Amino acid sequence: MTTHDSAQYRRLGKALLASAAVLAGSSEAALNSNQRAMASLLVSTCTPPPPQNEQPFTPPAYCGQLSQLTPGSAAYESIVRQMTPDQILTIGSMGTRTNGGQTSVIKQVLGDRTRSWRLGNPAGGGAGDDLMAPLGLWFKADTDFGGLDSSFAFNGFRYNNFGLTVGADYRITDRWVSGMAFNYHRSNARLDASRGDTDSDSYTGNIYTSYYITDGLHVEATGAYSGFDYQTFRNVRAPVVGNRMTGNPGAGQYAFSVGGGYDFNYQSFIFAPYARTDYLALDVDSFREGGGPAAMQFEQQHIRSLTSTVGALISKAVSLPWGVVTPQLRGEWHHQFMDAGRTVRAAFVSDPSAQVAIVGSSPDRDFYTLGADLSGTFAHGISAFLSYQTLLGSRAIESHKVMLGTRLEF
Repeated sequence: MTTHDSAQYRRLGKALLASAAVLAGSSEAALNSNQRAMASLLVSTCTPPPPQNEQPFTPPAYCGQLSQLTPGSAAYESIVRQMTPDQILTIGSMGTRTNGGQTSVIKQVLGDRTRSWRLGNPAGGGAGDDLMAPLGLWFKADTDFGGLDSSFAFNGFRYNNFGLTVGADYRITDRWVSGMAFNYHRSNARLDASRGDTDSDSYTGNIYTSYYITDGLHVEATGAYSGFDYQTFRNVRAPVVGNRMTGNPGAGQYAFSVGGGYDFNYQSFIFAPYARTDYLALDVDSFREGGGPAAMQFEQQHIRSLTSTVGALISKAVSLPWGVVTPQLRGEWHHQFMDAGRTVRAAFVSDPSAQVAIVGSSPDRDFYTLGADLSGTFAHGISAFLSYQTLLGSRAIESHKVMLGTRLEF
Protein backbone atom coordinates (compact mmCIF):
# COMPACT_ATOMS: atom_id res chain seq x y z
CA MET A 1 0.00 0.00 0.00
CA THR A 2 1.56 3.28 -1.13
CA THR A 3 1.77 6.48 0.91
CA HIS A 4 -0.76 8.06 -1.44
CA ASP A 5 -3.16 5.13 -0.91
CA SER A 6 -2.71 5.33 2.86
CA ALA A 7 -3.59 9.01 2.92
CA GLN A 8 -6.60 8.39 0.72
CA TYR A 9 -7.91 5.63 2.98
CA ARG A 10 -7.32 7.71 6.11
CA ARG A 11 -9.38 10.53 4.59
CA LEU A 12 -12.06 7.97 3.79
CA GLY A 13 -11.91 6.70 7.36
CA LYS A 14 -12.36 10.20 8.79
CA ALA A 15 -15.40 10.78 6.57
CA LEU A 16 -16.93 7.46 7.63
CA LEU A 17 -16.25 8.09 11.30
CA ALA A 18 -18.04 11.41 10.95
CA SER A 19 -20.91 9.50 9.36
CA ALA A 20 -20.96 7.11 12.30
CA ALA A 21 -21.30 9.98 14.75
CA VAL A 22 -24.24 11.37 12.82
CA LEU A 23 -25.93 7.99 12.45
CA ALA A 24 -25.44 7.16 16.12
CA GLY A 25 -27.50 10.24 16.89
CA SER A 26 -30.15 9.55 14.25
CA SER A 27 -33.66 10.08 15.50
CA GLU A 28 -35.99 7.14 16.01
CA ALA A 29 -37.97 8.40 13.04
CA ALA A 30 -34.95 7.85 10.75
CA LEU A 31 -33.37 4.46 11.50
CA ASN A 32 -34.45 1.65 13.79
CA SER A 33 -32.06 -0.18 16.12
CA ASN A 34 -31.09 -2.84 13.56
CA GLN A 35 -30.36 -0.17 10.95
CA ARG A 36 -28.25 1.88 13.36
CA ALA A 37 -26.29 -1.25 14.23
CA MET A 38 -25.78 -1.86 10.52
CA ALA A 39 -24.54 1.72 10.04
CA SER A 40 -21.92 1.12 12.72
CA LEU A 41 -20.86 -2.11 11.00
CA LEU A 42 -20.45 -0.28 7.69
CA VAL A 43 -18.16 2.23 9.33
CA SER A 44 -16.14 -0.60 10.93
CA THR A 45 -15.61 -2.42 7.64
CA CYS A 46 -14.74 0.78 5.74
CA THR A 47 -12.37 2.42 8.24
CA PRO A 48 -8.69 1.68 7.49
CA PRO A 49 -6.38 0.43 10.25
CA PRO A 50 -3.98 2.81 12.04
CA PRO A 51 -0.98 3.97 9.97
CA GLN A 52 1.42 1.82 12.01
CA ASN A 53 -0.48 -1.30 10.90
CA GLU A 54 1.37 -2.62 7.86
CA GLN A 55 -1.42 -4.95 6.70
CA PRO A 56 -2.85 -4.03 3.27
CA PHE A 57 -6.34 -2.54 3.32
CA THR A 58 -8.72 -2.51 0.37
CA PRO A 59 -12.16 -1.16 1.30
CA PRO A 60 -15.27 -2.88 -0.13
CA ALA A 61 -16.97 -1.29 -3.13
CA TYR A 62 -19.75 0.25 -1.04
CA CYS A 63 -17.31 2.33 1.04
CA GLY A 64 -16.57 4.81 -1.73
CA GLN A 65 -20.29 5.21 -2.40
CA LEU A 66 -21.02 5.96 1.26
CA SER A 67 -18.15 8.41 1.61
CA GLN A 68 -19.60 10.54 -1.21
CA LEU A 69 -22.93 10.99 0.59
CA THR A 70 -23.78 13.48 3.30
CA PRO A 71 -23.90 11.68 6.68
CA GLY A 72 -27.46 11.47 7.94
CA SER A 73 -28.93 12.40 4.54
CA ALA A 74 -31.94 10.59 3.10
CA ALA A 75 -29.75 8.95 0.45
CA TYR A 76 -27.28 7.72 3.06
CA GLU A 77 -30.02 6.32 5.29
CA SER A 78 -31.73 4.66 2.32
CA ILE A 79 -28.58 2.66 1.55
CA VAL A 80 -28.22 1.71 5.22
CA ARG A 81 -31.82 0.45 5.32
CA GLN A 82 -31.38 -1.61 2.17
CA MET A 83 -28.15 -3.18 3.40
CA THR A 84 -29.62 -4.14 6.80
CA PRO A 85 -30.26 -7.91 6.51
CA ASP A 86 -33.41 -8.05 8.64
CA GLN A 87 -34.95 -10.37 6.02
CA ILE A 88 -33.21 -13.19 7.91
CA LEU A 89 -35.90 -12.94 10.61
CA THR A 90 -38.56 -14.07 8.10
CA ILE A 91 -37.53 -17.72 8.52
CA GLY A 92 -38.47 -17.77 12.20
CA SER A 93 -41.65 -15.75 11.71
CA MET A 94 -42.86 -18.16 9.03
CA GLY A 95 -42.06 -21.11 11.27
CA THR A 96 -43.96 -20.05 14.39
CA ARG A 97 -46.22 -17.01 13.84
CA THR A 98 -48.13 -17.07 10.54
CA ASN A 99 -49.91 -20.40 10.68
CA GLY A 100 -52.87 -19.65 12.91
CA GLY A 101 -51.45 -21.07 16.12
CA GLN A 102 -50.51 -24.48 14.66
CA THR A 103 -46.83 -25.37 14.88
CA SER A 104 -46.93 -26.82 11.35
CA VAL A 105 -49.39 -27.72 8.64
CA ILE A 106 -48.95 -31.42 9.44
CA LYS A 107 -50.25 -30.90 12.98
CA GLN A 108 -53.54 -29.51 11.77
CA VAL A 109 -53.82 -32.36 9.29
CA LEU A 110 -53.39 -34.91 12.06
CA GLY A 111 -55.61 -33.06 14.50
CA ASP A 112 -58.45 -33.11 11.98
CA ARG A 113 -57.83 -36.79 11.29
CA THR A 114 -58.01 -37.92 14.92
CA ARG A 115 -61.06 -35.74 15.43
CA SER A 116 -62.83 -37.36 12.46
CA TRP A 117 -62.11 -40.75 14.01
CA ARG A 118 -63.52 -39.66 17.40
CA LEU A 119 -66.65 -38.37 15.69
CA GLY A 120 -66.65 -41.21 13.18
CA ASN A 121 -70.31 -42.17 13.60
CA PRO A 122 -72.43 -39.45 11.91
CA ALA A 123 -75.40 -40.39 14.05
CA GLY A 124 -73.44 -39.68 17.21
CA GLY A 125 -72.40 -43.16 18.32
CA GLY A 126 -69.50 -44.06 20.56
CA ALA A 127 -65.87 -44.33 19.70
CA GLY A 128 -66.02 -48.03 19.09
CA ASP A 129 -68.89 -47.93 16.63
CA ASP A 130 -68.66 -50.61 13.93
CA LEU A 131 -69.30 -47.99 11.22
CA MET A 132 -65.60 -47.15 11.23
CA ALA A 133 -63.51 -49.63 9.21
CA PRO A 134 -60.19 -50.74 10.74
CA LEU A 135 -57.92 -49.38 7.98
CA GLY A 136 -58.12 -45.90 6.48
CA LEU A 137 -56.13 -44.11 3.81
CA TRP A 138 -56.44 -40.35 3.43
CA PHE A 139 -55.18 -37.45 1.37
CA LYS A 140 -55.27 -33.71 1.99
CA ALA A 141 -54.26 -30.61 0.02
CA ASP A 142 -54.02 -27.28 1.83
CA THR A 143 -53.13 -23.70 1.06
CA ASP A 144 -52.65 -20.80 3.43
CA PHE A 145 -51.97 -17.16 2.74
CA GLY A 146 -51.66 -13.86 4.55
CA GLY A 147 -48.92 -11.58 5.78
CA LEU A 148 -47.05 -9.80 8.52
CA ASP A 149 -47.49 -6.03 8.42
CA SER A 150 -44.42 -3.83 8.16
CA SER A 151 -43.57 -1.63 11.13
CA PHE A 152 -40.81 0.78 12.02
CA ALA A 153 -38.91 -2.03 13.76
CA PHE A 154 -39.44 -4.83 11.23
CA ASN A 155 -39.89 -5.29 7.49
CA GLY A 156 -43.10 -7.21 6.76
CA PHE A 157 -43.99 -9.72 4.08
CA ARG A 158 -46.84 -11.43 2.26
CA TYR A 159 -46.83 -15.21 2.04
CA ASN A 160 -48.57 -18.11 0.36
CA ASN A 161 -48.04 -21.80 1.08
CA PHE A 162 -49.17 -25.06 -0.48
CA GLY A 163 -49.04 -28.54 1.02
CA LEU A 164 -49.91 -32.15 0.17
CA THR A 165 -50.33 -34.86 2.80
CA VAL A 166 -50.96 -38.61 2.55
CA GLY A 167 -51.60 -40.79 5.55
CA ALA A 168 -52.77 -44.17 6.79
CA ASP A 169 -54.12 -45.27 10.16
CA TYR A 170 -55.39 -48.45 11.74
CA ARG A 171 -57.97 -49.06 14.46
CA ILE A 172 -56.01 -51.35 16.80
CA THR A 173 -58.92 -51.78 19.24
CA ASP A 174 -62.36 -50.25 19.61
CA ARG A 175 -60.75 -47.41 21.60
CA TRP A 176 -57.31 -47.01 20.05
CA VAL A 177 -56.21 -45.82 16.62
CA SER A 178 -52.67 -45.08 15.40
CA GLY A 179 -51.20 -43.98 12.10
CA MET A 180 -48.52 -42.19 10.15
CA ALA A 181 -48.42 -39.52 7.46
CA PHE A 182 -46.05 -37.81 5.05
CA ASN A 183 -46.29 -34.14 4.06
CA TYR A 184 -44.69 -31.98 1.39
CA HIS A 185 -44.96 -28.22 1.90
CA ARG A 186 -43.94 -25.33 -0.37
CA SER A 187 -43.72 -21.83 1.10
CA ASN A 188 -43.02 -18.39 -0.36
CA ALA A 189 -42.69 -15.07 1.50
CA ARG A 190 -42.38 -11.84 -0.53
CA LEU A 191 -40.92 -9.04 1.54
CA ASP A 192 -42.44 -5.56 1.42
CA ALA A 193 -40.77 -2.77 -0.60
CA SER A 194 -39.27 -5.39 -2.95
CA ARG A 195 -36.67 -6.30 -0.31
CA GLY A 196 -36.51 -9.93 -1.47
CA ASP A 197 -38.07 -13.37 -1.02
CA THR A 198 -37.73 -16.39 1.25
CA ASP A 199 -38.80 -19.74 -0.21
CA SER A 200 -38.74 -23.17 1.37
CA ASP A 201 -39.48 -26.80 0.59
CA SER A 202 -40.12 -29.11 3.52
CA TYR A 203 -40.72 -32.83 3.95
CA THR A 204 -42.30 -34.13 7.13
CA GLY A 205 -42.81 -37.58 8.56
CA ASN A 206 -45.37 -37.94 11.33
CA ILE A 207 -46.78 -40.55 13.70
CA TYR A 208 -49.96 -40.07 15.70
CA THR A 209 -52.26 -41.92 18.07
CA SER A 210 -55.59 -41.36 19.81
CA TYR A 211 -57.10 -43.36 22.68
CA TYR A 212 -60.56 -43.24 24.26
CA ILE A 213 -60.53 -43.72 28.03
CA THR A 214 -64.33 -43.70 28.05
CA ASP A 215 -66.86 -43.26 25.24
CA GLY A 216 -66.39 -39.49 25.55
CA LEU A 217 -63.00 -38.85 27.16
CA HIS A 218 -59.94 -39.21 24.94
CA VAL A 219 -56.24 -38.39 24.80
CA GLU A 220 -54.00 -38.01 21.75
CA ALA A 221 -50.38 -37.40 20.81
CA THR A 222 -48.35 -36.69 17.67
CA GLY A 223 -44.67 -36.51 16.84
CA ALA A 224 -43.06 -35.16 13.67
CA TYR A 225 -39.71 -34.46 12.09
CA SER A 226 -39.21 -32.12 9.11
CA GLY A 227 -36.32 -31.33 6.82
CA PHE A 228 -36.23 -27.85 5.22
CA ASP A 229 -34.45 -26.46 2.19
CA TYR A 230 -34.57 -22.64 2.19
CA GLN A 231 -33.76 -20.25 -0.63
CA THR A 232 -33.23 -16.63 0.44
CA PHE A 233 -33.12 -13.68 -1.95
CA ARG A 234 -32.13 -10.27 -0.58
CA ASN A 235 -32.33 -7.20 -2.81
CA VAL A 236 -29.96 -4.28 -2.17
CA ARG A 237 -30.93 -1.65 -4.71
CA ALA A 238 -28.21 0.98 -4.45
CA PRO A 239 -25.48 2.27 -6.79
CA VAL A 240 -22.31 0.14 -6.65
CA VAL A 241 -23.82 -2.05 -3.92
CA GLY A 242 -26.93 -3.03 -5.86
CA ASN A 243 -27.18 -6.81 -6.23
CA ARG A 244 -29.44 -9.75 -5.49
CA MET A 245 -27.87 -11.70 -2.63
CA THR A 246 -28.77 -15.39 -2.49
CA GLY A 247 -28.45 -18.05 0.18
CA ASN A 248 -29.47 -21.69 0.60
CA PRO A 249 -29.56 -22.77 4.26
CA GLY A 250 -30.92 -26.10 5.39
CA ALA A 251 -32.88 -26.75 8.57
CA GLY A 252 -34.32 -29.50 10.72
CA GLN A 253 -37.44 -29.33 12.86
CA TYR A 254 -39.03 -31.65 15.37
CA ALA A 255 -42.44 -31.11 16.92
CA PHE A 256 -44.62 -32.81 19.52
CA SER A 257 -48.23 -32.37 20.54
CA VAL A 258 -50.16 -33.84 23.49
CA GLY A 259 -53.81 -33.16 24.22
CA GLY A 260 -57.24 -34.47 24.99
CA GLY A 261 -60.91 -33.60 25.31
CA TYR A 262 -64.44 -34.82 25.86
CA ASP A 263 -67.22 -35.41 23.33
CA PHE A 264 -70.78 -34.63 24.42
CA ASN A 265 -73.40 -36.24 22.15
CA TYR A 266 -77.02 -35.19 21.91
CA GLN A 267 -79.03 -36.76 19.10
CA SER A 268 -77.22 -35.63 15.92
CA PHE A 269 -75.26 -32.85 17.68
CA ILE A 270 -71.76 -33.13 19.07
CA PHE A 271 -70.10 -30.59 21.36
CA ALA A 272 -66.43 -31.25 22.09
CA PRO A 273 -64.18 -29.06 24.28
CA TYR A 274 -60.47 -29.90 24.09
CA ALA A 275 -57.00 -28.70 25.04
CA ARG A 276 -53.47 -29.46 23.87
CA THR A 277 -49.85 -28.37 24.16
CA ASP A 278 -47.58 -28.00 21.09
CA TYR A 279 -43.79 -27.80 21.17
CA LEU A 280 -41.65 -26.97 18.14
CA ALA A 281 -37.87 -26.73 17.71
CA LEU A 282 -36.50 -25.39 14.41
CA ASP A 283 -32.72 -25.31 13.90
CA VAL A 284 -31.51 -23.39 10.83
CA ASP A 285 -27.96 -23.97 9.61
CA SER A 286 -25.42 -21.18 9.36
CA PHE A 287 -24.87 -20.07 5.75
CA ARG A 288 -23.18 -17.58 3.45
CA GLU A 289 -24.79 -15.50 0.76
CA GLY A 290 -23.38 -14.93 -2.71
CA GLY A 291 -24.07 -12.20 -5.21
CA GLY A 292 -21.93 -9.14 -4.53
CA PRO A 293 -19.99 -6.98 -2.08
CA ALA A 294 -22.94 -6.76 0.31
CA ALA A 295 -23.16 -10.57 0.72
CA MET A 296 -23.33 -11.62 4.37
CA GLN A 297 -22.91 -14.73 6.45
CA PHE A 298 -25.34 -15.71 9.22
CA GLU A 299 -24.94 -17.80 12.32
CA GLN A 300 -27.17 -20.73 13.24
CA GLN A 301 -30.71 -20.00 14.36
CA HIS A 302 -32.40 -21.95 17.16
CA ILE A 303 -36.14 -21.20 17.17
CA ARG A 304 -38.38 -22.58 19.91
CA SER A 305 -42.14 -22.41 20.32
CA LEU A 306 -44.37 -23.70 23.11
CA THR A 307 -48.09 -23.02 22.81
CA SER A 308 -51.16 -24.07 24.72
CA THR A 309 -54.51 -24.33 22.97
CA VAL A 310 -57.97 -24.42 24.51
CA GLY A 311 -60.85 -24.84 22.10
CA ALA A 312 -64.24 -26.31 21.37
CA LEU A 313 -66.15 -27.51 18.35
CA ILE A 314 -69.81 -28.10 17.60
CA SER A 315 -71.12 -30.21 14.74
CA LYS A 316 -74.39 -31.62 13.47
CA ALA A 317 -74.89 -34.64 11.23
CA VAL A 318 -77.52 -34.21 8.48
CA SER A 319 -78.72 -37.40 6.74
CA LEU A 320 -79.43 -37.14 3.02
CA PRO A 321 -80.43 -39.78 0.45
CA TRP A 322 -76.86 -40.02 -0.91
CA GLY A 323 -74.91 -39.76 2.36
CA VAL A 324 -74.37 -37.81 5.57
CA VAL A 325 -73.19 -34.18 5.61
CA THR A 326 -71.65 -32.75 8.79
CA PRO A 327 -71.03 -28.99 9.16
CA GLN A 328 -68.76 -27.99 12.03
CA LEU A 329 -67.64 -24.79 13.75
CA ARG A 330 -64.61 -24.50 16.03
CA GLY A 331 -62.85 -21.79 17.98
CA GLU A 332 -59.47 -21.82 19.75
CA TRP A 333 -57.49 -19.64 22.14
CA HIS A 334 -53.70 -19.96 21.92
CA HIS A 335 -51.02 -18.75 24.29
CA GLN A 336 -47.34 -18.58 23.31
CA PHE A 337 -44.90 -19.26 26.17
CA MET A 338 -41.64 -19.09 24.20
CA ASP A 339 -40.56 -17.63 20.81
CA ALA A 340 -39.14 -14.43 22.30
CA GLY A 341 -37.56 -11.72 20.17
CA ARG A 342 -34.83 -13.59 18.31
CA THR A 343 -31.27 -12.34 17.74
CA VAL A 344 -29.28 -13.44 14.67
CA ARG A 345 -25.64 -12.45 14.32
CA ALA A 346 -24.36 -11.59 10.83
CA ALA A 347 -21.18 -10.33 9.21
CA PHE A 348 -20.00 -9.40 5.74
CA VAL A 349 -18.47 -12.37 3.93
CA SER A 350 -15.58 -10.08 2.98
CA ASP A 351 -14.89 -9.23 6.66
CA PRO A 352 -16.20 -11.91 9.07
CA SER A 353 -14.51 -10.30 12.08
CA ALA A 354 -17.01 -7.41 12.29
CA GLN A 355 -20.46 -8.63 13.30
CA VAL A 356 -23.91 -7.10 13.65
CA ALA A 357 -26.81 -8.39 15.76
CA ILE A 358 -30.21 -8.39 14.02
CA VAL A 359 -32.95 -8.45 16.67
CA GLY A 360 -36.55 -9.45 15.98
CA SER A 361 -39.74 -8.37 17.72
CA SER A 362 -41.58 -10.43 20.32
CA PRO A 363 -44.75 -12.28 19.23
CA ASP A 364 -48.33 -11.87 20.35
CA ARG A 365 -48.68 -13.94 23.51
CA ASP A 366 -52.41 -14.54 23.06
CA PHE A 367 -54.33 -14.99 19.81
CA TYR A 368 -57.33 -16.89 18.47
CA THR A 369 -58.41 -19.00 15.52
CA LEU A 370 -61.87 -19.56 14.11
CA GLY A 371 -62.67 -22.35 11.67
CA ALA A 372 -65.53 -23.90 9.72
CA ASP A 373 -65.56 -27.40 8.23
CA LEU A 374 -67.91 -29.33 5.98
CA SER A 375 -67.52 -33.09 5.62
CA GLY A 376 -69.50 -35.72 3.76
CA THR A 377 -69.68 -39.49 4.26
CA PHE A 378 -70.76 -41.57 1.28
CA ALA A 379 -71.20 -45.21 0.26
CA HIS A 380 -68.29 -47.68 0.00
CA GLY A 381 -66.32 -46.05 2.85
CA ILE A 382 -65.60 -42.81 0.97
CA SER A 383 -65.63 -39.41 2.67
CA ALA A 384 -64.50 -35.88 1.77
CA PHE A 385 -64.06 -32.62 3.63
CA LEU A 386 -63.51 -28.90 3.10
CA SER A 387 -62.12 -26.63 5.83
CA TYR A 388 -61.38 -22.94 6.37
CA GLN A 389 -59.51 -21.28 9.25
CA THR A 390 -58.53 -17.69 10.04
CA LEU A 391 -56.41 -16.01 12.69
CA LEU A 392 -57.90 -13.35 14.98
CA GLY A 393 -56.52 -11.09 17.69
CA SER A 394 -53.03 -10.54 16.27
CA ARG A 395 -51.54 -7.05 16.13
CA ALA A 396 -49.81 -7.48 12.78
CA ILE A 397 -50.43 -10.97 11.32
CA GLU A 398 -53.11 -11.96 8.83
CA SER A 399 -53.55 -15.70 8.21
CA HIS A 400 -56.06 -17.77 6.22
CA LYS A 401 -56.01 -21.51 5.55
CA VAL A 402 -58.12 -23.62 3.16
CA MET A 403 -58.00 -27.44 3.14
CA LEU A 404 -59.57 -30.08 0.91
CA GLY A 405 -59.26 -33.80 1.39
CA THR A 406 -60.71 -37.27 0.98
CA ARG A 407 -60.58 -40.56 2.89
CA LEU A 408 -61.13 -44.20 1.97
CA GLU A 409 -61.88 -46.85 4.61
CA PHE A 410 -61.69 -50.63 4.11
